[in-house]
Amino acid sequence: MADQQQESSSRSGGPPDIGRLGILLDRLLGKSRDRVGLLEGFLRETVALMNAAGAAYWVRGADGPAGECVLFSRQLDQAGIGPDRLRDLADQAIRDSVLVHRRLGQTPFIAVLAPLPRDRGCLCVILFIDEDSLAPFLVTLQLLALLLDQGLLSLATDPSDAASSVSGAVLALFARSVEIAGGSERLVHFNQGLKQLCRADLAVLARAGENGRPRLLAVSDVAEPSAETPLSRALENSIREVAARNHVLAWPGPEPLPDTVRPSPVLAEIGRRAGMARVLALPLSREGSPDFVLILSWRREGDPVPVPEMAGQVRAGIGAMAACLGRARRMPVQRYVRRRLPAILAGKTPRQQALALALLILCLGLLVPLPRRVSGPATVRPETVRFVVSRYPGILEKALVRPGDRVESGQLLALLDRREIEIELAAARAEEARARKMRDQAMALGDTAAAQLADLDRRRFSQKISLLEDQLDHLRITSPIGGVVLSGDLERTEGSPVNRGQTLFEIAPLTRVVIEVAIPENDIGLVRAKAPVRVRFPGLSGWALEKPFDRIRPRVVLVGGQPVFLGILTTVNEGERLRPGMGGDATIPAGIRPLAWILLRRPWYTLLGLLDRIR
Repeated sequence: MADQQQESSSRSGGPPDIGRLGILLDRLLGKSRDRVGLLEGFLRETVALMNAAGAAYWVRGADGPAGECVLFSRQLDQAGIGPDRLRDLADQAIRDSVLVHRRLGQTPFIAVLAPLPRDRGCLCVILFIDEDSLAPFLVTLQLLALLLDQGLLSLATDPSDAASSVSGAVLALFARSVEIAGGSERLVHFNQGLKQLCRADLAVLARAGENGRPRLLAVSDVAEPSAETPLSRALENSIREVAARNHVLAWPGPEPLPDTVRPSPVLAEIGRRAGMARVLALPLSREGSPDFVLILSWRREGDPVPVPEMAGQVRAGIGAMAACLGRARRMPVQRYVRRRLPAILAGKTPRQQALALALLILCLGLLVPLPRRVSGPATVRPETVRFVVSRYPGILEKALVRPGDRVESGQLLALLDRREIEIELAAARAEEARARKMRDQAMALGDTAAAQLADLDRRRFSQKISLLEDQLDHLRITSPIGGVVLSGDLERTEGSPVNRGQTLFEIAPLTRVVIEVAIPENDIGLVRAKAPVRVRFPGLSGWALEKPFDRIRPRVVLVGGQPVFLGILTTVNEGERLRPGMGGDATIPAGIRPLAWILLRRPWYTLLGLLDRIR
């Protein structure tokens, strides 16, 4: 046996065949109740499956990890690699419950150790491969550790235990699924088997997604799941919640509620869309992160399967299994064309051959990646605008500026007629002097009452004088800031009355301007918040400005009767070439997309909208 291991480990083979795990699982779920025999047989199968130089099983002891079963080749003994050299790695894998892999000194051997959470041990395999080829071996070793953990658990538990039987049935289902060639067919078979195992009416296996967008991998009784139906959107919302909370979720919440299950009203949408009475969502975790999610639902009340026990026993295992089941090999386009082109061109007539070749060229052309751009109109706005208003009513005597004139801060803009105000001021001053004289005479005669009345008249006229003097000061309309007059052509209205609060001029500095880019509502999902934008102005002989967005306003507005989002650009207006109201054409890059996506995206979503209305 050792000579065979030495010979096999000296060769660098390919990745392990996960289809052979079914044979190993049949051995594991046999009738044997001997722990030593189970470990020895399992290690022999593991060495053969992974073409390893040796394997061992470590358990936690009072003085640290101990090698319960060791199967090393002579090649490892000659390299000075013994069980004691792996003691620290085994202690780390058991203590931290993490997968550990390490090159053993200057030797070409790599030790990989996978922990067994329930048996509190770890499975160790010594590989003779390059580190670049290690990834498939890590996934396979995790699955082997799950199988061994289940086998050791079956030795210590009652075979009639519900959790153990459900977990064993899931592993058996996995063994049957990995024998199927295609990755997608494996997922469909695995998901359909989970539905039958749990006696559910709907089973959904999905990937949580790293970019926040879940992906439905398999839906029971559906050949190809669609992401645009109301039920699919409800499933995606539930998957996001499961990934965020990383707990088993149920609706309606079971009574009493187990510690491993949390109530979730989001699952009620699935029940309403699919006509289900009970919905359960399980995060299928690998190394603590919910990479996959399993959703089960039933049309009738009741508890047809011990779901909390199943979640507690196999939620960590199914995630690794689903990752393995979903590894579908995709054929490159070049190899596909090389294999299929002779069959395509094997037509009976030249016309059929030409038609087939044109169809092939068209299909390949639709897959050509092209830069996708979002376009929209742009409008220049002043960054700051000040409105000059009349503080008092009057008659416009003279307008000194017109739109387009440049003004400085404090510059005179217009004059209001002073004559009527000056007449009222002279009359008020005369009345104030008369009241003061009457007060003095009454005080000289000792008439206190008359003196007080006269003093009240004097104060009233004094306040009127102050008001008229302030009004005279504001008959000269001046500019509050320096800039350009945008509106206020008052030459034709000279001699006309001006009301209090009436806007006479609009003035704005043009050293900095704001450019508003209208982004169509249908394309806002393709535009990033700080996306670069290019604005070309036909009025400036095609001069273009390139700058990222400062911000995109979150609210939809109507521009030309169309709903749009406004992207804001603030820029220095060199030479004041940009004027308020000037229009331009903006283009925003939105990544690389296939030609088929660019041409068919909007018609596809329009068709989906029509189908939703019909339903």
